[in-house]
Amino acid sequence: MEDVQLSYSQQGQDLILLDLFRNYSKGIYVDIGCNDPIKLSNTYLFYKMGWSGIAIDAEYHFENKWIKYRKRDRFIDAAISKIGGKINFYRFFDDTTSTTDETTMRRNKENFGEVVEQLTVDSIPAEKILIENDIPENFELLCIDVEGKDHEVLESINLRKYRPKVILIEIKLFNFLQPKQSSIVNFLYQQNYTMVVKTPLDGFFVDKSQDLGWIPDQMLKG
Repeated sequence: MEDVQLSYSQQGQDLILLDLFRNYSKGIYVDIGCNDPIKLSNTYLFYKMGWSGIAIDAEYHFENKWIKYRKRDRFIDAAISKIGGKINFYRFFDDTTSTTDETTMRRNKENFGEVVEQLTVDSIPAEKILIENDIPENFELLCIDVEGKDHEVLESINLRKYRPKVILIEIKLFNFLQPKQSSIVNFLYQQNYTMVVKTPLDGFFVDKSQDLGWIPDQMLKG
C-alpha cells in the first residue's frame, strides 16, 4: 500500500508548494507569522524533506517548541513592520488570530472573543532579519501570514534585491473577476511576480524572472 502524502497546512498549501518546487530537493524558507512549528504549518513538510530557514512570530511561547522540533531552523520572537520600533500586539485564545493590526483586532474580537493579552513588542523590518541571518538574495520560499499586516511585511523587504522564487501570502476577500482590487496583488505584480494558484486564504506568487524548471511561459505572462 502506498504512503499517503500528509499535509500539515490548513488548506493543503504545503502540497501545492511541493508541486511548485517539484524540481527542488532542498531549499531555504522564511516563515513570517509562523505560529506552531508543526500544526497548520506551511513549512514543516519541507523541514522534514531537509529544507531549513528562519521562523518569525510575536507569539513568544512558540519558541521552545521550535527549538525542540525544528532544530535546523532559527525562531525569532518579533513582529514585523516597515519601519521598526515598539508596537501593540493583541493575543487571542486562538493564537492563529493574534495580530498587531487594530482593525483586524476589532474584527477578531467580534468573531473570536476578547483579547486575552495586550503586549508591547519589538517590531523589525523583515529585510533586517534577512541580512542578519545571511539569507541568500535568491532564496526559495517566503511565507507571510500576519493577520492584517501582510502588505506592510512585503513592503519591509526590498524585492528588487531579495527575490524569493515563490511567495505564499494570505489574501482574504479576493475577487477573481477583479484581482487588482487587492493591494497585495497589485504590489507583487509591480515587483514582477505573478499569481499562479489561489486557495480560499492564500495566494501563491512566482517570480517571473526565475525558472522553477517546469512552469509554462503562458502561466507567467500578464
